[in-house]
Amino acid sequence: MRYLFALVMMCMIVGGAAAQQTPTPATTPVPNAPIFYFYTYQRIDGNRYVAGTGTFPNVPGYDIKLDSVPVWVVGGNVAGDIPRWQVRDALGYSQLIIRPVDSPVPGIIRSQDPTQKGDPASALPVMAITAGASGNLKSQDNPTSTTHPVPLLDGSVYLQVTYNGDVAIWRNNIELARLPLNALRDARPVVNSKGLVAVYVGATNQRYVHGILGDNYEGSGLAVLQLTANQFGVVKRTDLQGEDVFEGISPFWADVNGDGTEDLVTTVSNSTVGSWIRVYLFDGKDFTAEVNSTPLGQDSRWIHQIAFAPFGPNGENEIVAVRTPDINGAVQFLRYNAETNALDTVGEAEGYTSHMIGSINVDMAVAGDFNGDGQPEIVLPSQDRTRISGVQHTAEGVREMWSLPVNGRIVTNLSAVTLNDNTLALAYGTDDGRLRVWLPNAPAAAPTATP
Repeated sequence: MRYLFALVMMCMIVGGAAAQQTPTPATTPVPNAPIFYFYTYQRIDGNRYVAGTGTFPNVPGYDIKLDSVPVWVVGGNVAGDIPRWQVRDALGYSQLIIRPVDSPVPGIIRSQDPTQKGDPASALPVMAITAGASGNLKSQDNPTSTTHPVPLLDGSVYLQVTYNGDVAIWRNNIELARLPLNALRDARPVVNSKGLVAVYVGATNQRYVHGILGDNYEGSGLAVLQLTANQFGVVKRTDLQGEDVFEGISPFWADVNGDGTEDLVTTVSNSTVGSWIRVYLFDGKDFTAEVNSTPLGQDSRWIHQIAFAPFGPNGENEIVAVRTPDINGAVQFLRYNAETNALDTVGEAEGYTSHMIGSINVDMAVAGDFNGDGQPEIVLPSQDRTRISGVQHTAEGVREMWSLPVNGRIVTNLSAVTLNDNTLALAYGTDDGRLRVWLPNAPAAAPTATP
């Protein structure tokens, strides 16, 4: 999801912005030009479903050799510009990769070490693009945090989880308000189409301790926040009972029951039955019901929520998740059943992954119509992370529709970009220090690497 910002905000909160050689718009910042933001998880509502139509697996691949092993990749594209990706390594060293105007091959055009140049950035990169310039959204309260700011009210203010778990908002580097919610320090706030913010709160290490995301803290509560011109507060909060926790760094917004209002998709876990998907049906002000999938049935078993889209063979809306991604990795499609008020598993297939155990990276999968057949698939690595595949829920079951070699192992999130012609590009980083870019609108005659 893209949000517009005044150019003055770019100067205040984006580090490392620099003019690039691009066609239109101009190569220098333009006053009052809109600013667009792009995320490792594709959309600010947390639903990793991207628009566009791809040509996978018939797409040229390009390898860009990096100076270090990447950890994060975030890509973006705006109308009249060209696609670009920002790559971050474990030390915060960043490189900007684009396809220059006079070359069909992507390449590095700017490298920057924020630890040496006084340009601290959020651990989770958010890329800002405006007319001829791009940069990273900087954290206001805690530059070394494991979260990032998010824009609100069309970019006039932005929100962030602070180092002590408060949720605060700023305008022009001035703090306006904060809520003491004990949010997860690595919580990812997600924003729906009405501007409501959902975030995991009540961080605790005194309940179910699994540690699959790198620490023992999980959220015991889920809060929906609202910022208006006059106030900032909690619209709705729910707290789990017993040893239940929200296992993850964020929910995502999606209209699961089709009533026109976005609901919240979460993962709940405990030591008795493991994990399950829970949807909180929401009417805009209150949670009206809880809808659950069947629990996995065993301690230390996790299910990773990914996206919501018309994945069904006949266009039925479904949630796609990955069951036990760190063990045998089954892609699982779940459909809301209004009669039983439950989430039914309608198909699954093993052999994939969407997460590396102990990592905060929960963005190793993305969904969209990557093969251009009119039906979206989930795109994710094989269990050993040596191949990238598109998996679809068909009338015959869950099938792998296409697969491409990595020639190494994927170690970053997957970053999809919708190009100007509505086709889809995809990028990821590998363990041998490469960025692989699948760029369908680049001429196939001059790739630096081929599938």
